[in-house]
Order: sequence, then C-alpha cells, then structure tokens
Amino acid sequence: MYYNKQGNADYKGQFGLGTCQFTGSRTTQLLDCYEDYYKKTKNNHPSKEDCIRIEVDFMVGELDGSYNTMVYQAWKKGSKTAKSAGEIFCNQYERPNDMENQATERGKNATKIYNIMKE
Repeated sequence: MYYNKQGNADYKGQFGLGTCQFTGSRTTQLLDCYEDYYKKTKNNHPSKEDCIRIEVDFMVGELDGSYNTMVYQAWKKGSKTAKSAGEIFCNQYERPNDMENQATERGKNATKIYNIMKE
C-alpha cells in the first residue's frame, strides 16, 4: 500500500480500509498511522506483519481512548459469554451499517471461535 495524503482528499467514505474495514475519519486516522510508520522506517512497502502491527496498534489506541473505554466497561459489566462479548464489540466499537444483524453474526462467530479455542 502506498499512502498519499493528497490522494486521500477524495476519499469521502467510499470504502473501508484494513482488517476492520475502517471508514470515514477512522480511515484517515489509520492512514496517518501508516504514514508515521513510513517516517520511522523510510519504507513505503510494509510487510504483512507490519500491516498487522500497525492496525492492532491503531485499534488498541482507539480502545484505550476515553470514548471506547465504554466497550471495556460494558464487557466487564454484562459480558458473560463469548456471544455477548462479540455483540458488545460490534455495537460499541465496530458500529457497522446493519448493526442489529451484524451484532448477531459477530456473537455467533465469537461463540464458534471460543468453542474451537477451548478444545
């Protein structure tokens, strides 16, 4: 991926970027994280591992922020199952367009993943 701020000016929410398909201002914030990476490494072609690290760091930064602290608090308060954790994460962090159906899907997928992990 090559980042070009001028090219980004025409973005206007036309697509999601990255593992979580970040949109709107979150896309430009993620691209800023990539730009910071480029400045540090002088490399505009990050490896797959670099992309994972950049996006995970971006998500952790969002979740550490005061706005998304509510996701963690909601997990502590009401998340008794993988399903409810997946639904909370979808509703309060991801916030997709079709939230009701997507939250149900995320909950089901979280349960499947949890069941595989505990085997």
